[in-house]
Amino acid sequence: MQMGPRLQRLLGTVIFAATLAWGCAPAQTAEKSPLHAVKHVIDGDTIVLDDGEHVRLVGIQAPEIAHKDSPGQPYGPEATEALKKLIGQSRIRVEPAAEPRDRHGRLLAYLYPEKGDMLQLAMVKSGAAMVYSFPNNTAHISEFLKAEAAARAAGKGLWQLPAYRPLTAETAGQGDGQYRVVEGVIRHVAKVKGHWYLNFGEDWKTDFTIFIDRKNVKRFSSSDLHPQDWEGRRIRIHGWIFPKNGPMIELTHPQQMELLVSDTPTR
Repeated sequence: MQMGPRLQRLLGTVIFAATLAWGCAPAQTAEKSPLHAVKHVIDGDTIVLDDGEHVRLVGIQAPEIAHKDSPGQPYGPEATEALKKLIGQSRIRVEPAAEPRDRHGRLLAYLYPEKGDMLQLAMVKSGAAMVYSFPNNTAHISEFLKAEAAARAAGKGLWQLPAYRPLTAETAGQGDGQYRVVEGVIRHVAKVKGHWYLNFGEDWKTDFTIFIDRKNVKRFSSSDLHPQDWEGRRIRIHGWIFPKNGPMIELTHPQQMELLVSDTPTR
């Protein structure tokens, strides 16, 4: 049956409204979600549930274990065992993240055992994982960062190892290709074609730099400070280090960095 233009517009409006309602539906909270058994722990941040669902523990990054195409990372086996121990025989509740799937199709979620801390928080507290956030999945990150700082100060877990201790702006190049924590003082802030560059040395072609793409700048408008106000501030940032005119980390959202406000600006 052929529909007239008016009926087509009406149907389109209904479909559009239904799509909005579905897309805006609140995520299922942990309290209301069913309990699941854990079928398999793949590594320190990935599990398989009893229904076959692969779940990535959103908000953390645990060291990789060896695979057929990778030798693994230091503390990978220990992180996997730590997650297994935390789960034990307990069943867990699953709280999907705001953006619930990653590019591999895995469910991104916060996991709660029947007793004790959220699994992500427990992993970070024990030093078995680092904080790892994404622009659309930032729930609980402030709590995770506090727990990580305490574990790092106490030298727990992976923080005992040189492979994970925070780098300085001067040594950031040692972490090329790795997800690391870097601390340093921003010496100069520059805006080029809408992009922001936070330089930590005199020579931007060789020294450590933080890059903020212009498409992400709007995420910082509600922060305490705008990038233009960070010159002379000491910061701590989590991110992947890659070489581009010296070591660089791309800053995509405010929760990825901490302004160390106890320090006095050096301008």
